[in-house]
Amino acid sequence: MILEGIGPDASGAQAKQRITWTPNADGSVRQLWETADAKGVWTAVFDGHYTRK
Repeated sequence: MILEGIGPDASGAQAKQRITWTPNADGSVRQLWETADAKGVWTAVFDGHYTRK
């Protein structure tokens, strides 16, 4: 699943953001949160890995 939109970045300025959740073969899920700069270059700001308890 991918969600994308405009929201505040770490400095408070409005920035394009994208969050992607990817299921892995072992049942875990990766969450990748990225922001784009003025040139459209994406940078990861959070890369999480979720597993069942």
